[in-house]
Amino acid sequence: MVTRREILGSVLFIALLMGGLLLLVGVASAFWQLPPLSITLLVSACEAVLLLPPWLIIIRGHRGTWAHLGFRGFHPGYLLLAGGLLFVSFVINLLWSLLLAPFGLATQPEVLPIFGGGPQGLLLALVAGSLIAPLAEETFFRGFLFANLREHQGPLRAMGTTALLFALFHLTPTAFVPLFFLGCFLAFLYHLSDSLLPSILLHATMNTLALTLSYLVERLGPLA
Repeated sequence: MVTRREILGSVLFIALLMGGLLLLVGVASAFWQLPPLSITLLVSACEAVLLLPPWLIIIRGHRGTWAHLGFRGFHPGYLLLAGGLLFVSFVINLLWSLLLAPFGLATQPEVLPIFGGGPQGLLLALVAGSLIAPLAEETFFRGFLFANLREHQGPLRAMGTTALLFALFHLTPTAFVPLFFLGCFLAFLYHLSDSLLPSILLHATMNTLALTLSYLVERLGPLA
């Protein structure tokens, strides 16, 4: 069993390493105009860092396999549950956006301009946000953190703890509430299906739809 010390150590490791990487990116951006491809690689590298603790602790330290991190088959029926949770997540995002609107706040910042905008920017954003991010974040937050905290805290407390960390990880205060609920839904789906794959698919679909919608708004905005 993964110990509490190993779990806490992995969280602190990610916090320190991510803080260092973000500082490096911030300094680099202040002195150089980074091209979209470089930004995509940096964002993908920051996400890939999340795979280090699961690999070091589970694969190397405890001689486990990727199946121990949730990469297992699942009953197709859980895709229906994933679809339902996706719909509820979008409803929560919509309601939260309506609550923030009177204060002139947006739930999520515009990310497509960071990747250059246009079709190429969308493609680069999808690589980082719909491929790398769901794989890395689900492996760390659900396959590693939730699965092992569940052994120490029980499923409900582990769900809340990992959802809290998941929301904080994104460093977007205005999106904290919908991100927390999404983290709960993803952990719930993993807990029931005993597989990480439905959670990865839900996460990837959520990001893909959000990025595509943002792109369509960008394209159609001038016509409004």
